[in-house]
Amino acid sequence: MDDHLKNISLGLNIESNDVCMILIYGIGGIGKTTIARYVYDQISWGFECCSFLENVEMTELLALLVFDNVDDDINKLELLIGTLNWFGEGSRIIITTRDKHLLNRLKVDHPYEVEGLKYNEAFKLFSQYAFRLDFPTEDFKGLIDRVIHYCQGHPVALKVLGHLLCDKTISEWESQLHKLEKKLEMKIESILKTSYDGLDSSQQRIFLDIACFFEGENRDFTSKILELYGEIDIRVLWDRCLITVSVDNRIYMHDLLRQMGRQIVCEEHPEDPNK
Repeated sequence: MDDHLKNISLGLNIESNDVCMILIYGIGGIGKTTIARYVYDQISWGFECCSFLENVEMTELLALLVFDNVDDDINKLELLIGTLNWFGEGSRIIITTRDKHLLNRLKVDHPYEVEGLKYNEAFKLFSQYAFRLDFPTEDFKGLIDRVIHYCQGHPVALKVLGHLLCDKTISEWESQLHKLEKKLEMKIESILKTSYDGLDSSQQRIFLDIACFFEGENRDFTSKILELYGEIDIRVLWDRCLITVSVDNRIYMHDLLRQMGRQIVCEEHPEDPNK
């Protein structure tokens, strides 16, 4: 968490008297709110007016304001923020979102993408929920590694599965891991599906096509295959952190999102998923 604080603090440039806006973005459940709250708690002492989620009067005050989980009602946020001239010198605005298109709409000074936890961080977080310890016994080491690989650094998934597997036997762990290969855990699916449900029908179709057929393919090739709406809808999926595009222009998707997409297809067409 201190690494996030360090990197975000660089973007906030606390020593400057300019008003600064930073956008924290990433897929659902990746830890945006947790990071924003931690940063808020660490730096709020230096401001005359602070608010997390609440609307406050900030005119000419040195203000720290956090807008959490801003995805849909962008127009109200634009009206509330107005122009940066409303804020006192040195004010800081932090916004968390799944939609990095806000970078342009809100003229954000510094974007910050939240990536998945590294192995050691994921191991410690999962162990705290599964064993109530930072470092469990060696008997479960191989099983823990399988969970960490499955979650791909996703904090909420690690917490949910840690809680689910707590006090279970090794054979029960094995059974649960086999089940996860076939079906996402319900709470994890619910968090991830929020972003999918916010897409229109053509965007949903292209998300499912990528999950089933085009993950790892060239972006331009995929756009041509998907024809009419391919290019713009792929851009929307990228903006909403549902896919990533590599430096060599290939499309990738978090493993949990890909599993969710394939699961949706199987549920919609149980007799013929290839349809």
